[in-house]
Amino acid sequence: YPHPRYLCGLYTFQTSTTKTGNEASDIDSTKNNAKHCPNCFCYVCDVQVDNCKSWHDETNNASFSHCNAHDKNDIHVDLRMQNKGKKISNHRKTSASIRQGAEVILLDDDDNG
Repeated sequence: YPHPRYLCGLYTFQTSTTKTGNEASDIDSTKNNAKHCPNCFCYVCDVQVDNCKSWHDETNNASFSHCNAHDKNDIHVDLRMQNKGKKISNHRKTSASIRQGAEVILLDDDDNG
């Protein structure tokens, strides 16, 4: 049956270790999480893994590779919501954009400029 990668019964999912600062562990967990069965879906894109354009890129930061995405990580939850066209709060939107390296300019509601 279809399932998000982090719930796959065939391949064990490893949560990101970026909090430890151990780059070797991040690389190992990303390589492990890139493995998938035919029924795995990308949590962020909500498509089969083979159709996800950001599944695994060794040049990317491990936390942004979709193979590491799960529902307990704010970055991934925000990206999933944005992908589905759902609004997120300005604070969370700013945080997600900053983590992606994008420039964000927010205006107050009563700011006309």
